[in-house]
Amino acid sequence: MGPLSVPQRGCVSGLSLPQGERRDLSNFSVFFSNSHDPYLNLALEDWIFKNLVHENNTGPILFFYINKPSVIIGRAQNPWLECNLQTMSEDKILLVRRQSGGGAVYHDLGNLNFSVLANLKFFNKTQNLDLMIQALNFFNIKAHRGPRHDLWVGNKKISGCAFRQTKDKAFHHGTLLINADLAALGNYLKSPDENKIQESKGVKSVRSSVMNLSELIKNLKPEDLINKISEKFAEYYSLGTQLIKPRLITPGMIQDATAMMEEFKNFDWLYGKTLPFEITREIKLSDGKVLKANLWIEQGLIKKILDPVDDLRLDFLLNTPLFF
Repeated sequence: MGPLSVPQRGCVSGLSLPQGERRDLSNFSVFFSNSHDPYLNLALEDWIFKNLVHENNTGPILFFYINKPSVIIGRAQNPWLECNLQTMSEDKILLVRRQSGGGAVYHDLGNLNFSVLANLKFFNKTQNLDLMIQALNFFNIKAHRGPRHDLWVGNKKISGCAFRQTKDKAFHHGTLLINADLAALGNYLKSPDENKIQESKGVKSVRSSVMNLSELIKNLKPEDLINKISEKFAEYYSLGTQLIKPRLITPGMIQDATAMMEEFKNFDWLYGKTLPFEITREIKLSDGKVLKANLWIEQGLIKKILDPVDDLRLDFLLNTPLFF
């Protein structure tokens, strides 16, 4: 990936800062991960957020990465309701739960992911999206903001976004569909259990029609977008004329993020964070008979048999994980 050229000191047309609020971007950084491991990339995002974003920053940090095929659900979502876990398991598609809210998304190598991390003085969701729109406009892609802080071209969604905020900092991350497998997206983000789940209190995804940017610009590459997005952020924050090179994630950063990566992989995080819910399942008994049962699930485990009540043949299910 080549250097990110930054134009002369100034502001993006239509997005100029008020007089007296020009910001020196001595802390402006662009990071890029060469890894396609979604657990590692989310752990690296967490590491950057905790270690590099602080009150003395004078601008945001950008982080870009591309994941191998995976389904990423929001912090408060129910994976049994949001995706086809059985098909994902058969096809070796990873399930990942992120720290931010929002809905479920599909990632693959045709999908560029971005994160804008900043202290609250420099964090503005609308501003971030407007700079993305400015970058896309360079490629003659006429994008606009959607109703849930997402990006659309016409009536098709090209980018979903989610957010996390603490008392003094926040990040805004999202997807840009360049050349993703949209058939796989539709397949994995449709749950066969959708009509079998009751009393689910988690956040449910809002489905939208989507499109790839490659439908508009055939040879668009991730590095093209990284360069232009970074340039627009640098322009807005008045960085100056120096070149901004994306920094590759270092082995030391990866080592520091390993513990969080392992946490993202474990059952307690992936399934155990799901809020309690009821699901109807057909259970195959040891004698070969199939019994329909209503199960109460807490922390990903079967805690009660709601119906049929007091059927001792189902006691073996109690405190076992609910899988597919």
